[in-house]
Amino acid sequence: MIEQAEKAEATRLPGYTHLQQAQPVLLSHHLLAHAWALSRDFDRIIETRSRTDVSPLGAGALAGSSLPIDPIMTTETLGFSETFKNSLDAVSDRDFVAEAVFVNALLAVHLSRIGEELVLWSSEEFGFVDIDDAYTTGSSMLPQKKNPDIAELARAKTGRIVGHLSGLLTVLKGLPLAYNKDLQEDKEPLFDSFDTNTLVLTALTGIFDSVAFNKERMAQAADKPFSVAIDLAEYLVHKGMPFREAHTLIGGLVKASIEDQKDFKKVVLENENFEPEIEDFFKPETAINRQITPGSTGLDAVEVQKEQIAARAGNRKVVGVNYLAPATGIQPRGKLVKQRVDLPQLQRVLRGKAGERRAELVGGHSVAEILDLLLVAVQRHGVLGGGGAEVEELLGVGVVERHQLA
Repeated sequence: MIEQAEKAEATRLPGYTHLQQAQPVLLSHHLLAHAWALSRDFDRIIETRSRTDVSPLGAGALAGSSLPIDPIMTTETLGFSETFKNSLDAVSDRDFVAEAVFVNALLAVHLSRIGEELVLWSSEEFGFVDIDDAYTTGSSMLPQKKNPDIAELARAKTGRIVGHLSGLLTVLKGLPLAYNKDLQEDKEPLFDSFDTNTLVLTALTGIFDSVAFNKERMAQAADKPFSVAIDLAEYLVHKGMPFREAHTLIGGLVKASIEDQKDFKKVVLENENFEPEIEDFFKPETAINRQITPGSTGLDAVEVQKEQIAARAGNRKVVGVNYLAPATGIQPRGKLVKQRVDLPQLQRVLRGKAGERRAELVGGHSVAEILDLLLVAVQRHGVLGGGGAEVEELLGVGVVERHQLA
């Protein structure tokens, strides 16, 4: 989405409410709206993952054990961040499963909305996009058809995951403490939710890698005269008219244009409340250029937004090289020299209170050695400006002393 938003430049299309054309917006602004939703999904996945990081070992069947076992030792040895606090809760808790399925369900809802727009936009009625043949199918009967089946399936798969969530919550709702065999029903919805979304994400990524936007058709639809109605109302507000009155006046002009079958621009120019300068409002791109508030579809606001979403997308990852693999367990893929390094994974290592004992589990490197490797990576590849303090800020490492970052 971010890459396509960069390519879109100043392409405009109608923005919709109630699926009725409302105001012109930049295509980049529209695509980034989906990117922001997906970024929140990413955050929720990371947060959900952190709540699975609790070891239940030592809880026994439900009441603990009389044997001299050490739950904290197994927690540290297996690399968990926390140990269970209540044995009954430990064996009966499936909150982390329900949360993971919910996160997938909400992600699926966002992907479904994207699929729905692809279906609409690829229709002859809209004609905004052309989906590559690799992601469409023909009709078994109608030879002229090019059906957006992949986008339709992205839309349809949501029901499957939402059903998993509903089913799992129904299983959990009436269970007495502690363990019950009903809990074995958590596996299928959990695994299938991740597997299904992985397939849908892969398919939609392929579509957006190859999609062609019909910029002329979009602009033609965006530049219809009625699309500047709100700008005309705000023009009157700037001149001192209360918005309620301006809204009523512009609504009356729209109605007159429709009933009299008269060009809306001409109706506006003939109204005594407008100066000749109002003719400029009907020029292409004027409505978009007038939007100045942060987060709006204005050109400057969208450029800021691009920087914000790029920073958000990268705030949990840094670019490393394959010599980070011994410290993180992450292996390079194919012939790529650079790879993405999971920052939360590094954070857990660097923040580990177990010190050297925790570090041994990630390749025998101390915290200081891992930091040295990371510093070399970011300095060689220009990810950061240089200093250790910047790395410290990036990683959010509060427990690592500054001399280890020097």
